[in-house]
Amino acid sequence: MKERPTEGKLEQWGRAIVSHHLGVPVDRGDDGRRNSQPDGLIRCRSGTFPLEIVSDTDGKFEAQDKLLKQHSYSFTAPGDPERSCG
Repeated sequence: MKERPTEGKLEQWGRAIVSHHLGVPVDRGDDGRRNSQPDGLIRCRSGTFPLEIVSDTDGKFEAQDKLLKQHSYSFTAPGDPERSCG
């Protein structure tokens, strides 16, 4: 069996935000047993649904993100387990 991959902050935040807004549990999906597993599993009364966290950024966003990180920025996101992102 493959080792469970390290989960990134974006995946953690994404699951927490989706869980907060839907009002249902969203569990970590990728346990390392197979390739191409979803990042999260949305647990609803009607069933379990896969969740994939993606980002699509451009050069302007990357430049702004780099500048903000230099100044130790943070922001608050609903459902964020640590209550601040950054």
